Amino acid sequence: MQYFAIGGLERLVERLSIESRSRGVDSLVIAYLEDGPIRAALEEQGVRTLALESGPGLHPGLIWRLRSVLRREQIDVLHTHHLGPFIYGAPAAVLAGCPRVHTEHSHELYDNTRRK
Repeated sequence: MQYFAIGGLERLVERLSIESRSRGVDSLVIAYLEDGPIRAALEEQGVRTLALESGPGLHPGLIWRLRSVLRREQIDVLHTHHLGPFIYGAPAAVLAGCPRVHTEHSHELYDNTRRK
C-alpha cells in the first residue's frame, strides 16, 4: 500500500492481515510512501511490516527494491491495493516470479463520464 496512515484502504489491509494471522497465514505489509500509525497497530498484532519511504514522485527503482523483498522473504502471493502500489508491485512480482492479486478501491480513475 502507499501509506501506513489511517484510512479505509489501510484499515482493510490491517483487518485482512490480522485475521489472516489468526488463521495461520503470515503477512508482510509494505508501504512505499511514508510511515504512520497503522504500522504500530499491525506490529502489535504480530504482523510484519516494512516502510520503504520512497517519497513523492515516480520511483522506477522501487520495482527492483520490491522484487528483492519478494525474493528474500519468499513471498507466496503479492496483494496490491490501489493503482499506485499496482504500478510498482505488478512488475516486481513478475520479475520475482511471484503470483499477484490486485484490489482496486476507487472507481474515479476509470469513470470517463463528464461531470457538470
